[in-house]
Amino acid sequence: MRLTVVGIGNPYRHDDAVGLEVARLLRRRPPPGVDVLESEGEPTSLLLAWEGADAVWIIDAAESAAPPGTVHRVEADDHALPREVGAASTHALGLADTVEIGRGLGRLPKHVVIYAISGRDFSAGEGLDPDVAAAARTVAAAVRAETADHAAPPSRG
Repeated sequence: MRLTVVGIGNPYRHDDAVGLEVARLLRRRPPPGVDVLESEGEPTSLLLAWEGADAVWIIDAAESAAPPGTVHRVEADDHALPREVGAASTHALGLADTVEIGRGLGRLPKHVVIYAISGRDFSAGEGLDPDVAAAARTVAAAVRAETADHAAPPSRG
């Protein structure tokens, strides 16, 4: 079983880098058997990043009315992402659009989990808001646990 994590972001737009930060946190202690990748969110590179994966976890920043650091978790295995998740993307062609393109082309993994972390500051510059940085650590721990559970062989009872 191939498991992939993709952290999305722009390292030079403050909180937009949160997906990249989650990927870096995971690579410090890589989950066994999990590919951890970084992406700027360009649709073609995302389609290639999860190509051949059985499951993918995607982490991205979100512009939303929720407080900075709020974590939104959505599974998109067999249904479209809620529009508010796609609209929250800071990229020209949103993550929801890319997921649906992948689904339409038959190039979407069977299991798709999106983590969108609400940011505060998307202006030019480096560094995450403290609430967003704390959420990155929380999401990294959650993804580590989920990938371990997903990779574990089913228990026999």
